[in-house]
Amino acid sequence: MRPGDVTCMHDAAQVEVLSGLQHDRIVRLLGACLAPPTICIVEELALGGSLYDLLHTKSGARSNNPMPHSQVSHASSTACIGGIYIYK
Repeated sequence: MRPGDVTCMHDAAQVEVLSGLQHDRIVRLLGACLAPPTICIVEELALGGSLYDLLHTKSGARSNNPMPHSQVSHASSTACIGGIYIYK
């Protein structure tokens, strides 16, 4: 991958957006390296895992042990709060 490639430009745009976000419901950007070949974005650890993990692993929607409605409701409202912040 070379500087100027579409992927590299997408990563730079993502870092720019993430660097301006500060909200309790959104993981924080800790750092980034966009100099090929070492391209990485480092974000804070989401204790409890990602929303994807919550929805798609052993306690998620695709399991034999689905989350209680109250937990689904809380996860959904938390994701919505973060999404509203991003789009304001």
